[in-house]
Amino acid sequence: MKHRTGTLVCLVVIMFTVIGISIYRSNRLPSPGIMITAKGYVTMDELDLEVFAPHGFRLMGETDTIPLLDFIKKPTCEEVFDEWLEITLANDQYRVPPKIIPPSLTKKYLMNGHAHLIENFHIIKLCVNNHQGTVLAVYHAFELHPLDGKVGFVIGSQTPWVEVFALLNGAKEVTTVEYQHLKINGTEKVRYMHPIEFAKNWRK
Repeated sequence: MKHRTGTLVCLVVIMFTVIGISIYRSNRLPSPGIMITAKGYVTMDELDLEVFAPHGFRLMGETDTIPLLDFIKKPTCEEVFDEWLEITLANDQYRVPPKIIPPSLTKKYLMNGHAHLIENFHIIKLCVNNHQGTVLAVYHAFELHPLDGKVGFVIGSQTPWVEVFALLNGAKEVTTVEYQHLKINGTEKVRYMHPIEFAKNWRK
């Protein structure tokens, strides 16, 4: 009898613990299909309509960390590079960058109000700790899209940690596209190219 009573008490304790955790999690964490943006809790369907679709993407699914997207209409390489080159050559590359977002671009820049605007000046020091928040996203991307034997490029990279990570995950060759000239030692599988040169000669 005492054994049965003890078992019943344990079951009751476990049941209330599970219920308590469920209530706590429901109050603290968003449910599957829900994300937190500058507008608060929103559904993936809302993000699909207000953020992804206006930029030419559609929602295909989601993981625990990132939404899975695909093009609504996949652009050709020629369209991508020609558009970028046209915009780049039409502007002065050496002018002082704007400190305030032009009002006409605010809505688009902030993804229809879902992105936070934080005014901050940050001096980036070249150290390993700079990439801690990014490494996990890159890890998941490489896990979902294997690189075995593939050739690709990294846009914007002053320290080639992504390139090394790509090679370790099976990439055949990586091109670093960066305005600041980089000298990469120790391997011939990683090469440097200036963005404008890259856009003009992407077919090669």
